[in-house]
Amino acid sequence: MNMKISILLLFFVISKMCFSQINVPNTITFIQGNNRYISNNQNDILIIERKPFTIRYFVKRYDVKKETFYAMHVAVLDNAQDTIGLYVGQKINEIEFFMPGTGLASSENGYYESIFITNKGNHYLFYQDENDNRSQLVSSLNNFLELDWHISSAIYQEQQYSIEMLKMQSLFFVFLKDNNLNEVVDTNELKIIEVKFK
Repeated sequence: MNMKISILLLFFVISKMCFSQINVPNTITFIQGNNRYISNNQNDILIIERKPFTIRYFVKRYDVKKETFYAMHVAVLDNAQDTIGLYVGQKINEIEFFMPGTGLASSENGYYESIFITNKGNHYLFYQDENDNRSQLVSSLNNFLELDWHISSAIYQEQQYSIEMLKMQSLFFVFLKDNNLNEVVDTNELKIIEVKFK
């Protein structure tokens, strides 16, 4: 009898873990006016206009008191080579642009209006409440918040450019959210999107 209970308990725990990872909202949407460019895959290519855009994403609420530091980390790269070697199961502190201390400084208002194109750091996006956040709250879905990050310009090699004046044909956005705070890249926690400009 104890064996049956143990097997049922093990099955319940495993199915709960798998179910919770499968049902994590993992959609990333690039928005320009009425146009929506949606990524549901771990690796994707989106083609957008060469003008300002908003990135809509999902992440759990950041909470300092509970020490649950849920955030979306976003590295913006100019080279696909920098994405080689990223994989599920990898320790986050082994990824150069996601290592501790690589969060890029936001502007004085606490937001990133410009994307930093660099393989040396990441944008650290979170939402705790209306006074402490780096993204705009759109809605709440179960344990996840739907958030918007508005981008109007880019900083590359210490120079600021409007999106319209950016000469690159494409950029590589690497999104990472550690849903269970285990400091390992798990299924549905890493997404690489090549954004091509028309």
